[in-house]
Amino acid sequence: MVETVDTLCKEGATTLTIEALTRHALQPDQRVRMEMEARTGEHKVERAKAQSAHELQQLLANPATLPGSGARTRLEPNGASEVSTAPDTTQSHPPNSRIERAASRDPVGDQVPAVRTKKCPFSGVVEIAPPRFLTSGIAGVECPDCAARRSLVLRNGVLRFPSHDQRKTRTPQTERRWARQDTRWAVVGG
Repeated sequence: MVETVDTLCKEGATTLTIEALTRHALQPDQRVRMEMEARTGEHKVERAKAQSAHELQQLLANPATLPGSGARTRLEPNGASEVSTAPDTTQSHPPNSRIERAASRDPVGDQVPAVRTKKCPFSGVVEIAPPRFLTSGIAGVECPDCAARRSLVLRNGVLRFPSHDQRKTRTPQTERRWARQDTRWAVVGG
């Protein structure tokens, strides 16, 4: 019909007649072939729709079963489904292979990356005479490099400032403490 109308328009005709339709009609074998192709295509579309609907029902009915997991479902004529556990032979990897991730701890809560803090270069023996330190009654000693404060105890006649992380901020300290001024140690503050 479309070819007939197209031809008539090109010829300038304005009327569609039975004669014109008969003249441009397809041969019976061509019509049969076209009808068969149309029916085959419609059948494929319907079958694909039914398969998609079936897979959707299977997933909704059993969320743990995924396509390709080994369980097969067959649709019966009455609409019921039958599940079989036949192995899926269409898989691209062997059925016994497992995919596992490497062993590692999962992060819990807000994760802050551990930052290695720099150690202060000052540590070791503090050059304060033991009698002077004991008579002052002040145990706090300030690091001359980073102003960290530690309470020291005289051990075996020696004062040792422990190794410590370098302070990042310098807040003013007002309490009485031992601090190095130029080259000698003195009590400051308070």
